Amino acid sequence: MNKINLLKLGVVLLISPILIKVLNMPILVTLIMLICFFLVVKFNSKLNWLILLFLILMNLQINRLLYLNIHTWKISFDMEQSFLKYPGIIDSINRYRLEGLWIPYILRNIIYNKYLILLPWFSLVMKNLSLLFWIKILGFSGASLMTVGIVSWFKTRDKNYYLLYWFLLIIVTSSLRVLGDSQTAVYLTLPVVICWWYFGFKSKIFEKYSIYWYLLILVDLLLK
Repeated sequence: MNKINLLKLGVVLLISPILIKVLNMPILVTLIMLICFFLVVKFNSKLNWLILLFLILMNLQINRLLYLNIHTWKISFDMEQSFLKYPGIIDSINRYRLEGLWIPYILRNIIYNKYLILLPWFSLVMKNLSLLFWIKILGFSGASLMTVGIVSWFKTRDKNYYLLYWFLLIIVTSSLRVLGDSQTAVYLTLPVVICWWYFGFKSKIFEKYSIYWYLLILVDLLLK
């Protein structure tokens, strides 16, 4: 990575809204995240699934869904803050079952069943994958650069697909929380995002349309 691209990465991160979360997050969490990223990139093997599993557990913990008592080594999962048993969603399903008078009662038990909890969870996953959401997290310049970087990354021959798995698993598990902080939800994806930023800077698309990206930088600065 040349110095100019490194400087650009620093600028994008500095003007991104997620910078506040980086500064407020415990240093140990950030350090562990970076070590995991180094291992995944360095050792592109099936053992990376163990690292991804650890990241899932850490992600659930920082999103206040998973709790570990160090003294008793007891692990607990906050079901009521997740889509699995969030009272509001369960109550809505039960209400629809009772009030769906235009559907025969037998069919109501089939249609308005507990599997409906998957719909709001899936909706949140799609929201967290949307460009609008990432504009909110990274700003216009960061989100557009990430999009270009993803396209460029997919075009490379020796892709490390564990980076994609990392990104998607964090999004999917973070979306289990009903009312959570958006920046905390995607914080552990940051190394992958920065990696895609790097690919974005190297792409021919960026070289051709870089003037528009600099204008987006200006927009982000004006909106801060």
